[in-house]
Amino acid sequence: MKDLKEKKKLPLWVPYLIAFAFSFAAVYLVYLFQKEYYTDSVQDLYKMLSNAFFFVGVMFTGFGALILISMAGNFIGLGYLFLNIKETYFGWVRGKMEYQRTDYKDYKLAKEAKEEEKRKEAGKWRILIVGIVNIIISMVFLKLFYTV
Repeated sequence: MKDLKEKKKLPLWVPYLIAFAFSFAAVYLVYLFQKEYYTDSVQDLYKMLSNAFFFVGVMFTGFGALILISMAGNFIGLGYLFLNIKETYFGWVRGKMEYQRTDYKDYKLAKEAKEEEKRKEAGKWRILIVGIVNIIISMVFLKLFYTV
């Protein structure tokens, strides 16, 4: 029987599919709310596609950078603080009226657990790569915008 805490890893194409869904949703929203500023020309289509892919690319690149910073261990103190606050003030939510102590007795154990988690999950570069790919696609549409 498999351990229930074992996480299933997503296939490699899922983050890319999500990013492109956000990109095309952004294109639709740009078209929907700014269609009076654009004509039906191909140049305006390239402009909308470039803007949408760039927006989503910057968003994913920012999230990816935050994940990499987190993997380096820079947010361990904040995680430890919020975990203790949650268990202090919201421990009763789980059905027990008494204070429930966290698994991490001190900061050192929290840091060791985070380092072990960091070694397990090396695939968190994907979001950053998705953002960079979207920015590159945006640059392609920008080049097409200026050549048409």
